[in-house]
Amino acid sequence: MKLTPPDSGSHIPIANGHKVHSRFDLAASFLSLGCALHCMLLPMLLAFLPGSMIALRSFQHPWHGAMTWLLRLSRWEWALALTATSLCLLSISWGWRTHRRNPPVILALAGGGMLLLASLHPQVREAVMLHGGLAAAGGACLAAAHLGNRRALGVMSD
Repeated sequence: MKLTPPDSGSHIPIANGHKVHSRFDLAASFLSLGCALHCMLLPMLLAFLPGSMIALRSFQHPWHGAMTWLLRLSRWEWALALTATSLCLLSISWGWRTHRRNPPVILALAGGGMLLLASLHPQVREAVMLHGGLAAAGGACLAAAHLGNRRALGVMSD
């Protein structure tokens, strides 16, 4: 009988590694969906709700502070997109070593590409509806990639 050492690259070196990884994927998928909703709703809020634009221009408007804060927050969108994409690719590659299925990888690459394009490309950032749609689609793809990774690992019910 020949004993072989365990492959240290294919498992998590903590107890219940798949459970921890699946919970990470679940939390990340909810955050990605939240990001997608935010990216879709903020441009729509600015475009279709006249009060939001009035709030930005009028210091007396009760929404002025909140709308100004939301716009200032968009300065850091590139960092959030880069973090979400990096964490998703890390998680998907971690799971891929176990399940070897490509759909979560393809969704993660597509979603990360859309998020980064939406947050880094100057012309896309200026086209409000294109930016919102691309970022929302990217966030939805990242969420689908995380859920697909969970399904491929066989841990859909925790």
